[in-house]
Amino acid sequence: MKQIIGMRHSDSQRSGTMYIEWHLGNTCNYACSYCPPQLHSGSNPWVPLDTILKTVERLIEIARARQFACHFDFTGGEVTLIPEFATVLKSIREKGGKASFISNGTRQLAWWEQVRDYLTGITLSFHVERASAEHFIRVVRYLSQTMRVHVNVAMKPDRFDECLQVAKAIQAQTTDVTIALKPLLIDFGAEIYPYTEKQTQIMAEGDWHSQITRKLVSSRGEMKVLYDDGTSENMVPGRMIVKKLNRWSGWHCQIGVERLSISQSGTIYRGTCRQGGAIGDVSSIDTFRLPAKAVVCGKLECTCQADIMTTRFKPFLRIKPAPVVNLSDSNDSETNIRREPVASLQS
Repeated sequence: MKQIIGMRHSDSQRSGTMYIEWHLGNTCNYACSYCPPQLHSGSNPWVPLDTILKTVERLIEIARARQFACHFDFTGGEVTLIPEFATVLKSIREKGGKASFISNGTRQLAWWEQVRDYLTGITLSFHVERASAEHFIRVVRYLSQTMRVHVNVAMKPDRFDECLQVAKAIQAQTTDVTIALKPLLIDFGAEIYPYTEKQTQIMAEGDWHSQITRKLVSSRGEMKVLYDDGTSENMVPGRMIVKKLNRWSGWHCQIGVERLSISQSGTIYRGTCRQGGAIGDVSSIDTFRLPAKAVVCGKLECTCQADIMTTRFKPFLRIKPAPVVNLSDSNDSETNIRREPVASLQS
C-alpha cells in the first residue's frame, strides 16, 4: 500500500506566508457541550489593545525582512466581542498585513459592515446547540460577496443529521463558500468522538462548497499529500483526521517557520501543538526572533487543523536552503530550510 512521504501547500503562494494564530482570550457567548470551559469561561481577559498593536507591528516587520507575507488569524473565545477589535483589523491592513479570524457569526450585520473591508477572509463555525441557522446563513451570504469564506459545521454525533441539513442549506443558499463537516474531538484533544461508520463515511467523502462564481483565493485550505509512488492528492485537514492520515511522528515539520501560535497568556509557540516548547512572549516582543529551521514532530497524532496545514516531510528527503535568509530575525544560526523539500515535493 502506498505511503505518505510529504505534504506541501496546494497553492505555492501560501508557502511564502507566515501565519500567526493568536488566542486573544476565552470569553464567548456560547458554551457548547463539547467545548471545554477553558475556551469559553471568560477566565482570561482580552489582551490589551496596545499589546496587540505592538505585537502586530513587530511580526509584520519580521515577516517582511524574510520576504514573507504576514497573516494574522485570531481566535478566542469569540473575538468579535472585543470592543476595539475593528481597530486591530484596521491597523493590520494599514501596515500591509492580512487578517482573518474564527467566529460563530452571531454579530448583527451592522457590525460586519464595519470590519468587512479589513478582512482577507473568515472562518465561520456553525454550532447546532446555539446558533440560528437563518441568521448564520445571512452573515455567510453577506461576507462571501467580498472575501473568502469558509464554514465549519461542527458535527455533533447525536444531532448529526440536523448538522448535515444545515450544511446542505448553506451550500444551496450561498455562493463562493467552502464548507467542511468538522469532526469533533473529545475535550478538543486527540480522541475523536465515536461516530458511526456511516457518519464517518459522510464526513470523509469529498469536499463541500456552494456554487462557485469566481476564483477563490484561500489563505490556507487544502494541502497536497504526496505518496511514495509519485502520486498526490489535495486534501482538507478534517478529512485527514477522519481517515487517520494525521500521524507524522519523527517527521520534519516547518511549523514555527511558516506558522506561529500565541496563547491566551501571550506565550509564543511554533504551533498549537507546542512542539519545541515556548519560543517567546508578547511581553518581550521587541527582542523576539523566529526559528530558522524545522522541528521534529514528537506527537502521535496532529489533531489541530491549522497545524496540519504546514509543510512536512519524512527525514530521508533532501532539503536545501530557503531562497531568502535573514539570520538576524532567527532563533537559530543554522541555514534556514527550504519551505518544501526538493524532488519529491515538486509535483
